Amino acid sequence: MKLRSTTLTIALGAVLAAGTAHAAEGLRPTPVALPQGMQVDTPTEVVKDRLAASCAGSFATGEFFESSTQLDGMAGSDIVFDYGEATCDGEPMMEWCGTGGCIRSIWLSDGRGDYREIYEGPGWNVAAGAHESEIVIDAHGAHCGVPGFQGCSVTYRVSASGLDEVSAEPLTP
Repeated sequence: MKLRSTTLTIALGAVLAAGTAHAAEGLRPTPVALPQGMQVDTPTEVVKDRLAASCAGSFATGEFFESSTQLDGMAGSDIVFDYGEATCDGEPMMEWCGTGGCIRSIWLSDGRGDYREIYEGPGWNVAAGAHESEIVIDAHGAHCGVPGFQGCSVTYRVSASGLDEVSAEPLTP
């Protein structure tokens, strides 16, 4: 498994446009494999097990399934998983992808070798900050009180405590 370092730019799609049952659960779906707040030292295995459970055949991941980055400004590299890099019998696992892109999950390092999942959901962009970073999710317009087709840009700050909503702005048509 190659671990690719990423420069905080990951362009993805819209939340409700993702077109999957997984994506339709909302902006910040609760991680499904762990009780909230639980830490593990092997997030790669947790995520692979989560995806492999929906594959009745031969499960594999691509070269860029796992990326190392720094999102919260704390010690230790954080990890981003791209579910679009998973295959079942050599074919993309489309239940994790839709018209707005594929599901991603973010795991923060505590700097001592343990990780905590803070996000599992569809498309986002990352904007680097001085001590913290922000992820921007293009959501359904209803999140900003505008028609759904207009869309909404929701910004969350990534910190050691998780994700905190900073702003929600309607997208201009």
